[in-house]
Amino acid sequence: MKGSQTSVEAVKRTCEAAAFGDTAWTDVLKQVAASMGGIRGILLGGNDAGSYSYSCTFNIDEDVARSYNHHYNRFDPRAAPSMRVPVGETRLGQALVPNSSIAKTEYFDAISRAGDIADSVFGVISNDLEMGRRTISLQRGFSQEFFGRNEAAKLRELLPALDAAMRNSLRVTRALADDRGGSDILYGLLDPSLDLHLLAGGEPGSQYRFGKCEIAGGRLVCGNREIMAAIRHAAERARQGISTTLRHGSASFRFDPVPPAIAWYCAGSDQVFLTIAREVSAGQHDFAIFGESFGLTPKEALVLDSLAQTDTVPQAAQILGISVETARWHVKNICAKTGHPGAQKLVEAARANDLSNLG
Repeated sequence: MKGSQTSVEAVKRTCEAAAFGDTAWTDVLKQVAASMGGIRGILLGGNDAGSYSYSCTFNIDEDVARSYNHHYNRFDPRAAPSMRVPVGETRLGQALVPNSSIAKTEYFDAISRAGDIADSVFGVISNDLEMGRRTISLQRGFSQEFFGRNEAAKLRELLPALDAAMRNSLRVTRALADDRGGSDILYGLLDPSLDLHLLAGGEPGSQYRFGKCEIAGGRLVCGNREIMAAIRHAAERARQGISTTLRHGSASFRFDPVPPAIAWYCAGSDQVFLTIAREVSAGQHDFAIFGESFGLTPKEALVLDSLAQTDTVPQAAQILGISVETARWHVKNICAKTGHPGAQKLVEAARANDLSNLG
């Protein structure tokens, strides 16, 4: 009993560390699974359609996870009965639906057999507006015995710690978003399809407009092709670990890699963290998207970068080793392309990644 208690307390400490991004959520799953003899673990999110999606996983085959999220979750035979499990309660997988009743199904072949998932113990962490329906499933393989009532009771004991850690991680993320500066902040996770899962600051399904961009039907959309291309490019950079801030009208759009604290919320590795603020905060001076959006040539991009470093055309010319007249000619062309009346306004817009003059 003493060893069991020590294990439970260790899991709780790991949960607390994960809430602040100091420990990966996969490590939480690993420790929870190991504490009750499991070899795999999944955090899942439920939706109004009555199906689940894997968010964070431990030791789950990537192809199996992808197949589940993209297709087989709609045919999960344990989804419907598990949706009736109350918050804070656990169920054994064989009590929800025994293997014997689904062993001949395509789902069992594609998910259970392909993923070596013979049995599970399932618990409901939350089911509310702040976090949605969040659950955990721990698995054993076909070479192991099924879970029993002791494991179900132990998981039940851990559910409050998981709930507290997830809620704390949302508060940490809110603080990160607030640090971006500005007012009327919205933030959430952006899919490659530009579906935006708001974490705070707005209601799902509500409509918000930022110049030519808007959030409508849970998606970030824009009627301007150049701005849309810039948004997609910024999101791709964030997936590569590069933070980028764009400005459009009175709003700034900050694209970042997903903070580790909310990795439990992600439905895959392709999402990025988007912060939208009505007022623009100072960002890094990376002009790649600004230059590409306005069609600047590589030479013009170099001139712009040098101009932003020095604030004067003669000094920019000196850095580049070109004549002042040539530098002025490039700046004139850049201003014509970007719609700014002079070098000062141009540099201000470039530093803010202001794309307001597109279209």
